Amino acid sequence: ADGGGAAAEEEKDSFDVADVALLQNVLAGPWSGDQASLRPAYRIPEPEAVHGMRVALCIRLGDFPVDPVVERHTRESAEALRSVGVVVEEVELPWRREDVVSAAWAHFGSIFGAGLGLLPDEAVELLMPYTRAFAEKAAGFGDAESRLTGLMAEARLYEPLGELLEHHDALLCPTVGAQGLVAGDDY
Repeated sequence: ADGGGAAAEEEKDSFDVADVALLQNVLAGPWSGDQASLRPAYRIPEPEAVHGMRVALCIRLGDFPVDPVVERHTRESAEALRSVGVVVEEVELPWRREDVVSAAWAHFGSIFGAGLGLLPDEAVELLMPYTRAFAEKAAGFGDAESRLTGLMAEARLYEPLGELLEHHDALLCPTVGAQGLVAGDDY
């Protein structure tokens, strides 16, 4: 309170990059229960401090299809970064969708799939059909050999990204290649 009470800040009707950075800096950081959390906490700089940062722009992430609207919005984001002094350089990554899907199955199939296998029958009945189908398919990925194969595949996939991040501060790419998923579809 300012003592006068009458002079309140005008309420914002939208969020900007500084708000998102502030939120990320509050939410993210090391946690003793997560062996993969970064120490020390990585802090996103204030927007004014990004001048001169190097960002790699990758639209397709290998051979993943991207909707033209998603591509346009991603490129608009790159232009917004350029407008505040970020050096944005378009790059390609040599990923093949089938390799990513295979590594994901080996990884998530052995972890998430095994976790779903621990659910009681009455909980399984409440799952969406696509989740039950995933659990059934994932049941074949539970052995140590498939986990090792998955870890090796992840390392092969990460290598070109790791090399890219040696020269760039961040990667800008679409999070999802489609505009949206249809409600009610079980995919």
